[in-house]
Amino acid sequence: MCWQLTEIKMEFGLTTLAGLFIMLSYITISYYKPKQEAEMAKSTLMAGYSASQMIIMTTLDGISNDESMMLPTGGGNSINWVAGHILASRTSILKLLGEERYLSLEEQIPYARGTDRLKPGDTCLSMERIREGLEKTGKTVLKKLRETTDSALSQDIDLPDFPIKFDEPTVDAHLALLLYHEGYHTGQLGLGRCLVGKEARIK
Repeated sequence: MCWQLTEIKMEFGLTTLAGLFIMLSYITISYYKPKQEAEMAKSTLMAGYSASQMIIMTTLDGISNDESMMLPTGGGNSINWVAGHILASRTSILKLLGEERYLSLEEQIPYARGTDRLKPGDTCLSMERIREGLEKTGKTVLKKLRETTDSALSQDIDLPDFPIKFDEPTVDAHLALLLYHEGYHTGQLGLGRCLVGKEARIK
């Protein structure tokens, strides 16, 4: 069983991990020339998304479809929704890197921000499909980050529908914020694993 203190540490640790990577990608502005800034940002994004991918797949290991649909007492979303939301959100990450979406628009609907909590019997993706998607998209994101030039990552990009506005709306700035978003929900997966009675994988 996972104790409450362990759950709090997991959420804090996982969400802070992503935030730390993001801070490191921008702290270089005060110390490096533009080229070095771009190189540091790419390296930090690679490390951040690699860590996120490892934590997500490790946390979801052994979670059955029925377990993924269990709802926390007192509110909050199921593991299925959180994991599906991360996968759906990777559509934006893939688009920034010039890749095609993994999920169709129809498949993403149940996992949109603000939707009702998924309940057993609702139409949604199976955990097998979600795990497969997270595995494939994670590898694609890391491959594309490795291949994308520093200059391409530091270019300005106009995304009028993006919920957060930047003073310097570069590709890497958007990728960094999406990494933080993924880290936030990854922490929820860790708590969800404990709440369905599974031993914590990240300690």
